[in-house]
Amino acid sequence: MDRLIGKTISHYKILEKLGAGGMGVVYKAQDTMLERLVAIKFLPPYLDSDEKQTQRFLQEAKAASSLDHPNICTIHEINTTGDGNMFIVMAYYEGETLKEKLASGKVYPEPVEGWQVENSIDVGIQLAEGLMAAHRKGIVHRDIKPANIVITGDGIAKILDFGLAKVSGQQLTKSNTTLGTLAYSPPEQLRGQEVDQRADIWSTGVVLYQMLTGKRPFTGETEEALFFSILNDDPNPIITEDDNGDALSAIINKTLQKRPENRYQQTEALLNDLKSIQSGTGDSTATTQEICCPPNQQDKRPLIWAGVLTILAIFTFLFWITKDNLFHKTPSQNARRIAVLPFDNISPDSQNEYFADGMTEEMISRLSQISGLDVIARSSVMQYKNVQRDIKEIGKKLKVGSLLTGSIRKNDVQMRISVQLITVEDQTNLWSQDYSREFESVFAVQQDIAEQVAEALQIELLAGEQLQLAKSLTENTEAHQLYLKGRFAMYEFDEEGLNKAKSYFQQAIALDSSFALAYSGLSDSYYFLSNAYLPPDVAMPNARNAAQTAINLDSSLAEAYASLATFYAFYDWNWPKAERLFKKAISLNSNYANAYHYYGIMLCYFGRFKEAEAMFNKALLLDPLSLSIELTSIWPDLFQGKIETGLEKTHKIIEREPNFFPAYAMLGWLYERAGNYDLSIASFERYKEVSDYPWTVSFLGYIYARAGMIDKANAILDTLFTLEGQGVHISPSTIASIYVALSNRDEAFNWLERAYIEKDEELGRVNINWLFDDIRSDPRFTDLIKRMNF
Repeated sequence: MDRLIGKTISHYKILEKLGAGGMGVVYKAQDTMLERLVAIKFLPPYLDSDEKQTQRFLQEAKAASSLDHPNICTIHEINTTGDGNMFIVMAYYEGETLKEKLASGKVYPEPVEGWQVENSIDVGIQLAEGLMAAHRKGIVHRDIKPANIVITGDGIAKILDFGLAKVSGQQLTKSNTTLGTLAYSPPEQLRGQEVDQRADIWSTGVVLYQMLTGKRPFTGETEEALFFSILNDDPNPIITEDDNGDALSAIINKTLQKRPENRYQQTEALLNDLKSIQSGTGDSTATTQEICCPPNQQDKRPLIWAGVLTILAIFTFLFWITKDNLFHKTPSQNARRIAVLPFDNISPDSQNEYFADGMTEEMISRLSQISGLDVIARSSVMQYKNVQRDIKEIGKKLKVGSLLTGSIRKNDVQMRISVQLITVEDQTNLWSQDYSREFESVFAVQQDIAEQVAEALQIELLAGEQLQLAKSLTENTEAHQLYLKGRFAMYEFDEEGLNKAKSYFQQAIALDSSFALAYSGLSDSYYFLSNAYLPPDVAMPNARNAAQTAINLDSSLAEAYASLATFYAFYDWNWPKAERLFKKAISLNSNYANAYHYYGIMLCYFGRFKEAEAMFNKALLLDPLSLSIELTSIWPDLFQGKIETGLEKTHKIIEREPNFFPAYAMLGWLYERAGNYDLSIASFERYKEVSDYPWTVSFLGYIYARAGMIDKANAILDTLFTLEGQGVHISPSTIASIYVALSNRDEAFNWLERAYIEKDEELGRVNINWLFDDIRSDPRFTDLIKRMNF
């Protein structure tokens, strides 16, 4: 459930979420002061920290609030929340957007009938009247489309969202930038040229054409094809059944002239022509002959009619014999929850496994850039590598509605990639494609796959998402392959694999010093080496430097922000900065499960357990088969002493995956908190069977001491000191906990101070860790907590 639902902002009680777009999220709310329903639009989190975007949002409000017209959404107030998040309060209208009406299929019977013509004329007049009021104040909307038009229950058209407006003398967005939704954008806007009110006239024409026919006048299988169609193609003629329809067609054609000087020059002229049809005066300045057929087709009108009728007859026949297969049904919302299954490596060389896995991960990353998709994380989908796949069973476990599967055959310079998008419910093939390309084209292939998936699932890409999908990660193919090898090695999560990964990332950077993702990978490898294999004061500064370099090279990289956040949270103890960075990572990629996971861990350190649970739940939604996230989600129970709940959850994990040994460590701690030392020791001994890391050994030492087994506790200390003498990194915090259990406070504080100096990650939990309860009242502990910025 959305966290704002039920809350009161200023004097507005949030009731429900209405929708979201590139410039804001809109909620329905109750104005408790004036007792009326309103719509509230909030600046999205990823824009909140961007001063330029904030100013753009503010300009939207100022521009719209200066317009007082029945066909323009009324602005009541501009304000900010307590934490500085800006919002606009608007009138709330009962009704449907024109986009929703068009999607229902009831708006455009074929052929176009009289009532449909009259309805379109009425809406066109209202749009023109609203736009004329804006244009007279020097405001150009620049994003007129069905989604930005609400038709109220009384049939009143309201224009929403002047977020892309251009006020005379003030450019609200970067110059030469394509704005608005591509299908409704005029040619001059696509060319990056200056636009004026004639751009809105063009977009209004596209909307009217779509209302009459149920189709847009310009189409294309790809963005490039649509771009070309808008710039070069003439729309198909509109066939109507009455004179008003023909007259309206003429008006629409005039609005859709490629050159602005050939369109209506003023909205008032468009309005007058529409009103002339409605009143029956017939003095329109746009003639039917001028529009229904382009000039070079004037003498072919009878042939066009004959062709149209023939096509309709054929279509009717085909419809009745193949009606069940002619149309894909609209994908369900669940279909937009998608998993990319591991790509099969069918290359002759098994060494190319890294490339197949890398392609899987990069497709997950590309699709995660699309705001309309929920994309399952790598760690969950990789469990289906090299196993027999039952589509319905996979869909059930991952809670997804569609799956992207593929295979890769690669040699030194070429690759063949086959992909298929299928629904889980009925295993329908929504889209499939084969690509035979040079290796240098891998990013273009990834972009095309992502765009085709969005189109198949009927998701409209935002302009920023299109730019992200088109981004090339590196121009150096060898550096890219080294990066993929690094990721492949890193997921071994042992010392050898992590060091191999670090080396591969460093080699990739040597070949391309601007390769941001390689720096991000290097940061991750250092973080995973920290504490377990390298002292944190050696590993973590390197992790920070690599993450910061990645951000400097690519400020849109969510992974790098999350990596930098882990440094400030788990090493530097700069909690406010860490929290800002985690939120930044999530705002850049709402599908990045690791960001939610680690942010949840940090929230636990402060006892913010409800917030932490929300983060863990979101992480599990995106990574449902991740046992490590599921286990970490038990932390709030463990640290709050909810033993029975914690034990129940942990036993469920073990029942499902008996060989997931970290779960036995969780059992050990839960039993220790319950005072059942025998079961605690047995659980840790079971864990120690497969993991004899010093971490496991030291915790056994603590429990031995708590259980009164002093000799065994001291023996554990001797073992740890021996390992340290052999160069193995030992967590000073865990040794300190043993001395706490042995009631040796001075030694405990000596080791805690060492942990502080080394920036031991285990020390981060000291604020909530019951292991240190016996010394919590000591002034030295208070001083330590203060120095750690708690």
